[in-house]
Amino acid sequence: MLGQADHRFVLLLSRGALYALDQHAAHERVLLEGLQRQLASLTSPVLPLPLPLPLPQGQGQGQGQGQGPYRGETREAHEEVLVPASFTFALFQASSLSALSRWGFAFSLSPHAQGQGGAGGKQVDEPGCLVTVTQVPVFFGEACSGADFVEFLLETAKGALPASITRPPALDRLLPDRACHRAIRFGDALHVAQCRDLVHRLSQTDLPFQCAHGRRSIECVAELKALVPLSFAPLPPAKRPRFENLAGLGQKKGQG
Repeated sequence: MLGQADHRFVLLLSRGALYALDQHAAHERVLLEGLQRQLASLTSPVLPLPLPLPLPQGQGQGQGQGQGPYRGETREAHEEVLVPASFTFALFQASSLSALSRWGFAFSLSPHAQGQGGAGGKQVDEPGCLVTVTQVPVFFGEACSGADFVEFLLETAKGALPASITRPPALDRLLPDRACHRAIRFGDALHVAQCRDLVHRLSQTDLPFQCAHGRRSIECVAELKALVPLSFAPLPPAKRPRFENLAGLGQKKGQG
């Protein structure tokens, strides 16, 4: 580690090459994975199956620490949302319910479950199933919405990832932004010890060469072994300048 350059990059020398590390992007990655570990500690392993279908209204509600498998902050809600008809099966799918419960969501079937009517007499013409979201998780002071509930339900229904590692897509938007806002900025001066600490913490991450938004955070500046060394050997006589030819040049010019 050589130190900081231009208050923007940390210069590294490795295996005959010079690298420039984006200090903002590097710190973003460190903070992002720290936030991810912090959230992972709030969820329990996958719940034993089967689960109650559907979750009773009011179960697990409350302000502050959740009483269910999610140990983070939750908030009471009473938001009626429409689950598209092609995904209503997820409301009764054990793996989807397990994922929802792990992350602090709770719901109950609305009185107009078939999509006729709605909150405040609002008419719902789309095919689907109306549910009332009764509890949502709060991540770093920001409560999820009914739309976040539906988005997460649809994600679990697709089954692209096991329920044990599926998380609300809202988090994939919140965490990178939070890491970005708290990270070291371009223009921040770093001492050598701070640069060294940043590089060490970055080396402990799972994806050290990507920022929180997926962009590359390090570039090779130069291959030092490819640089041609300067030669200071004396020139051969035939290539030496003939300074004697310059003698009297000014005098001849004046005479002309």
